[in-house]
Amino acid sequence: MNKNPYDYLRHDFLGDADPIDARASWRITEAKDETITVLTALTPEGMWCYGYHVYWRNGRTSAEKPCASRGLFTSQREARLHAIGFFLTFAPYFTPSSCQDLRAAEKKLAQSSFFED
Repeated sequence: MNKNPYDYLRHDFLGDADPIDARASWRITEAKDETITVLTALTPEGMWCYGYHVYWRNGRTSAEKPCASRGLFTSQREARLHAIGFFLTFAPYFTPSSCQDLRAAEKKLAQSSFFED
């Protein structure tokens, strides 16, 4: 398995972490047969964390509520980039269309950093 290229954005959380309710969701894929959604939440400490919902083409579902156990991030953008990097480590399991959508989302987020203050 490949390493997440956005691990450098993650602040490790060493305590116990309970899942929290998502504040925002972002559906990355456009296809109807397989969907990838990133869920983000702001922790009480003011950091961001993420979770996900994946509806696989075979009818199965993978879902995790946002949780600090996957790391804490200084911005929602960083949490989303890390989530995309996480998904890309499993690229062989996604449809080609989903992989293209993941790469497009990654590019969009990476480019957005050039326009932020």
